[in-house]
Amino acid sequence: MLSSRALQLSSRHTLPLPRVCSATFPHLLRIPSRLFQCHYSAVSEPAPPVEYGYVDGVEHLGDYRPGGYHPIHIDDRLNERYRVVHKLGHGTFSTAWLAVDENLSKYVAVKVGTADADCTEVDVLSLFRQSVSDHRDSEHKRSLVPVVLDRFSLSGPNGTHPCLITLPARCSLRDAKEASGNSLLRLDVARSLAAQLVLAVSLVGTVQTQLVSTKLESVNHDVLFR
Repeated sequence: MLSSRALQLSSRHTLPLPRVCSATFPHLLRIPSRLFQCHYSAVSEPAPPVEYGYVDGVEHLGDYRPGGYHPIHIDDRLNERYRVVHKLGHGTFSTAWLAVDENLSKYVAVKVGTADADCTEVDVLSLFRQSVSDHRDSEHKRSLVPVVLDRFSLSGPNGTHPCLITLPARCSLRDAKEASGNSLLRLDVARSLAAQLVLAVSLVGTVQTQLVSTKLESVNHDVLFR
């Protein structure tokens, strides 16, 4: 056994252990431990395929493509003014949303067209409104033409989309037809709708321009003439 004197001498000549400080090797101390963990499941197990369930009454997911619909979410702010609060519906060339005009604190309807949609709709509606205003005997027709409150373009991943701001309407003819219970409207209601449609179509003859769209969806014919 070593004497106490020998133990004291040996302890004096023992080299101290090196201390690793952050000033010397800062890049080593900040390496997270999770980088050294092996995730065998990510290599051995392939990711499951993505499946989309069909939902009746909504637009096709494949139409969200370049030239198609613009992706919109609830609480999105459009044109730094209109906050989206609800979805109203969709068509072949647009989606419709209920929004709050934060400048005026009132509800508006926002129609967001597809990137490849025709941009002359606002011009046509403006011509119709001007035609109604120029004729005193057409005062009753003014309510048949939507009022365009604002217009702007929205850029996104699928292109540039024309946007229209109008007053919110009620339900569509399709919704009214389905809500009737037997998929038919009452005779007096159908006659009233037919009369309003005739008055609206009569405005086309007063607009001397080639920017006239005569698209009438088949659902209108089903409701009015069935």
